[in-house]
Amino acid sequence: MNPTNRTTRVILMRHGRSTFNQQQRYQGSSDASELTEQGCETACQVGQWLQDLEIDAIYVSPLRRAKQTLEQIQPYLDHRIPVYVRPQLREIELPDWEGLPYEQVKTEFTELYQTWKQQPHKFKMGHRYASEYELEKHYGNTAVLAAPAPTATQTECFPVLDLYLRAEQFWQDVLPHRPGQTILVISHGGTNHALISTALGLSPAHHHSLQQSNCGISILNVAADLQTAQLEVLNLTTPLGETLPKLKEGKQGLRLLLVPSDTNATDAAKLAEFLKSVPIEFSLASDLDHPTVDRLLVHHPRAVNLQVCREQFLQDWLGTLRWKPITISDLTTGLVVAPPASLQLLLAEATGLPLNQHRWFQLQPGCLSVLHYPSDNQRPVVQAINLSTAGAAGLAAATQTSVTLGGRVNG
Repeated sequence: MNPTNRTTRVILMRHGRSTFNQQQRYQGSSDASELTEQGCETACQVGQWLQDLEIDAIYVSPLRRAKQTLEQIQPYLDHRIPVYVRPQLREIELPDWEGLPYEQVKTEFTELYQTWKQQPHKFKMGHRYASEYELEKHYGNTAVLAAPAPTATQTECFPVLDLYLRAEQFWQDVLPHRPGQTILVISHGGTNHALISTALGLSPAHHHSLQQSNCGISILNVAADLQTAQLEVLNLTTPLGETLPKLKEGKQGLRLLLVPSDTNATDAAKLAEFLKSVPIEFSLASDLDHPTVDRLLVHHPRAVNLQVCREQFLQDWLGTLRWKPITISDLTTGLVVAPPASLQLLLAEATGLPLNQHRWFQLQPGCLSVLHYPSDNQRPVVQAINLSTAGAAGLAAATQTSVTLGGRVNG
């Protein structure tokens, strides 16, 4: 049980690496893809990481790659935990693209692809519609591959908007029955993004702004009234042996490592060791935070230290980014040390969150967040929030402090 304020702790996990991931093909709600050997191995690693947590229920997508991920982690969990298969958790419907290579879609569906990337809330395509009843009948059993496909009719749909409606329905169906509990949700990159967005009230127009890596872990705390939520962790991949999540949009552009200025000396030393192998070209901080920067860059003597006098320097820089896009062909990584509120504003800008609601991202001292600006024609991507070297039990203890929740689950 999760005793903190009767909130529900939701651990979101994306499935392990699949055959379509490896082949760089669109998956959508197709069930043709399955876990690779690497996908099985990383799922086991996450299972080991989760084994010290008390989990009250597991919810899983009906698609094979998600179920196989569950099979890999179950040996590490209490066998008495109930498991529920929910059709709402299947991946986004992309009927015209499923099975096609990424590059083929870029070249053959150029205009549609640009809408998908730049205006996902307006993205539409043909759709085979099946009722939730038929989907439950088809997917809600262990013989999913042998069951006949649900009957369907052809119509036009908005895949991202439909995905967000499914996410909202999942919250409304599940959360009233799980106050004060911890649940594990094993789903897909797009679905987990939609679950986080609908919990926080983020618009579908910014659907691609939150990265979800294979076997990445995100954690939401949802208040008992179902109206508010807080994102505690986004896309944690350290259980897989990764320091930072892999760059989804390629090794180009600007990657910012965000550290709250209230990080103490002990935690800064731990972060310095954590980042020892990560190339860092520069740092950006106010004069007041110079000692913290020195501790964090003890293994990066060649990094260029950029000190500014104004404490609100990030707001000035944010204004510059709005009219002068990032144009860096290679990857440049910088460390930014600033007050939590300033870093929250930066994350709010990247995700389309109203700036007056920036505190919905609760940044923990001693933790690291990652923001990637791929290029001048791509939106920024929040790769991770509150990365930590702590194990699952330590992370749970750190996040079960009294916090102010923000965001919306219903409506």
